[in-house]
Amino acid sequence: MANFLKLERYQKKTVELEQIVSEVITEQSYRRMSQHLKIIGSLEIPKSTAHNWIKATPCDVVAQQLEFEFAQILPDGTGYKKRPKKPGGSNRGELKVVIGVDDKGNTLPMGVWSDKSWAEIGATILDPEDAAKRDRPLADNLVVDGEPGMVEGLEHLADGVQRCHWHLPRNLGYSM
Repeated sequence: MANFLKLERYQKKTVELEQIVSEVITEQSYRRMSQHLKIIGSLEIPKSTAHNWIKATPCDVVAQQLEFEFAQILPDGTGYKKRPKKPGGSNRGELKVVIGVDDKGNTLPMGVWSDKSWAEIGATILDPEDAAKRDRPLADNLVVDGEPGMVEGLEHLADGVQRCHWHLPRNLGYSM
């Protein structure tokens, strides 16, 4: 049947298959997703292949309405190890996320970035020149953990800046 349909042994992925993988991965880990697809659909997709598909997906920024106003904007970042591009190069990467919270407590992801500065992220969300033209910023408060550059890069998005209460005493030694 495969010869009649002219299907190759290792056929390239389809949009439908990528969508199935994306939907399943949102509910569980890559390892469990791989096992789940093998059981329910006889699809053998290695977790590394699925991870590469998700990384290559063109929808890496959530479209947002700039008219939407938030009560708080919550940015945070975490480091991760990546494969160095050249021998002896740095393997340090940083993943940053920005989440908006409205007055009702609903959250809206504003975006996720890898290896971008907070200034680049702030300009991606709302250009500082466009922010100056608006009658109100996107949020009432920007809640930060004190990471260097975070306030400077994102302050044009909010009316005020609040230091996270959990980070204030925990990292107080760094500030002092």
